[in-house]
Amino acid sequence: MQSKLTGADAANGGIRRGFPFGYMKRPKDADIELLDIQIHPRGKLKFVLNFGVAPPEGVELPWAKLGQHEVTASGLLRSCRLYDSRFYWRMKWFSVSRPSRAKDIEARINKTVDRLIDLYPEVEEWFSTQREGRHMRCVEMDFSSYKSDKP
Repeated sequence: MQSKLTGADAANGGIRRGFPFGYMKRPKDADIELLDIQIHPRGKLKFVLNFGVAPPEGVELPWAKLGQHEVTASGLLRSCRLYDSRFYWRMKWFSVSRPSRAKDIEARINKTVDRLIDLYPEVEEWFSTQREGRHMRCVEMDFSSYKSDKP
């Protein structure tokens, strides 16, 4: 996993908070499988995994055309998120509960990471079959009603 922010972007707190913590790009035939870790935007000890597949032609959004190697998982027209748990409409981010004692933090972090590792096979299953797992939600962006300022 690595950071892509440089210069002014790296100095901008708003961009840093919204930017994925780390990412993976894995070639599969002509596609690229993408995964990124998104930290909670309000600084809470929470995160989710965003993932999807970048097609060879990239992604055309109303405001930009992104090449296959430029797009991130959350910028795809169809993407998914892996959550810690899913209760009907409510999706719970992975989180590290605040410890009552300083020495508890390592155990709580390990427990959260172990939970993610336990659920990660759902992501690999999705990459293979495109079937939505129990702990994920997939969305498709629809820009058909988007009004552009371009002529």
